[in-house]
Amino acid sequence: MPGIAGHISFEGAANRGVVESMLTAMTTPLDMSQHVYSDGVAAMGGLRRTLGAEPLAERSDAVVAADATLYEDKEDGALAVADCFSRRGKHTLRHLRGDFAAAVWQPARRRLVCLRDQIGVRALFYASLPTGFYFCSNLQVLADHLPPSALALDRQYLFDWLIRGTRDWPRTPYGHVRRVVRGNLVIVTTAGITTESYWSPETLDPLPRSTIDEYAGELRRLLTESVHRRIAQVRGPIAIALSGGQDSSGIAAIAASVRRDAGTALVAVSGVFDRWHTADEREYARALCRHCGIRLEEVVSDHLLPFRAFPLGASRTGEPDSLVSQWWTRACAKRAKVLGATVMIGRDGGDSLFGGHHLYLGDLLRRGRLGSFCRQTLKV
Repeated sequence: MPGIAGHISFEGAANRGVVESMLTAMTTPLDMSQHVYSDGVAAMGGLRRTLGAEPLAERSDAVVAADATLYEDKEDGALAVADCFSRRGKHTLRHLRGDFAAAVWQPARRRLVCLRDQIGVRALFYASLPTGFYFCSNLQVLADHLPPSALALDRQYLFDWLIRGTRDWPRTPYGHVRRVVRGNLVIVTTAGITTESYWSPETLDPLPRSTIDEYAGELRRLLTESVHRRIAQVRGPIAIALSGGQDSSGIAAIAASVRRDAGTALVAVSGVFDRWHTADEREYARALCRHCGIRLEEVVSDHLLPFRAFPLGASRTGEPDSLVSQWWTRACAKRAKVLGATVMIGRDGGDSLFGGHHLYLGDLLRRGRLGSFCRQTLKV
């Protein structure tokens, strides 16, 4: 995935070399070129892939570095974000449809604004130090370019990570490094750093529906529209991470329908368990794929069982994973890549957005099932 990086120094000593070094560290064989802007106070840039969007956009009053894929706007991601600040107003950010992380530099106002998409698909981290303000899409790459004094362990983050798992909070493992929270703006000026929200689930307009059937119909319409946006412009095979549960099965069924209309190949990749039988849903995944005419690839995932030898490692954002579902998704993505897919869609993230993991644990406690869940987990 492409990335962005930057350094702001209001003393007029922005380090272009550091920005280029961070971009180089994030470069993959698919990233063909770096695009960097520098005016002395700000140095920022992004990576561009073959056939990808321009990572930099310049307006008369703003420069934008963006790692973005937008599904409705006719302009590239960086240009669309720039227009939100230069023409439409930043309140229109909530209407952008897609995945993005961006930094907007406004030279005349000597102001930088960092932001992420509403769901938090793209990552963006930052550090404010005496030498300036640094930002980068990859946590580990950013850490590698900071002094050791900025990398002291954040013990509160460690506690939260061990107890709750990875969450979209401002803290990171490093004491002086923070995350731009999804749906938020981080505003940097000579007066300091402030944050504000431009989107949250509570800001959504209520649906003018009155019956369960009407709500169900609206959900089907929105889900179909969302899946179509994400695969309509994809060239080549598309993969779907299919667990066999209701969420991923619904997305797979819709994708199969869209695929038939567009003539795009679709393959489902499903993690299966030979030993953890209560977590194995291959029966349902196979039934769905037979019904929808989807090719199915099964990945044996017993090595991802809780309390076993987890593949502890950094995710694509350079941050440690903690949830089994994240490792499972990564295993499916690796198989999808081998199969030639460049895009994989799935259901992961919805529970996290609305705090579903905590609600699930609360439900286990309320029903008196937490003990049986732990015994079953430790038995395998």
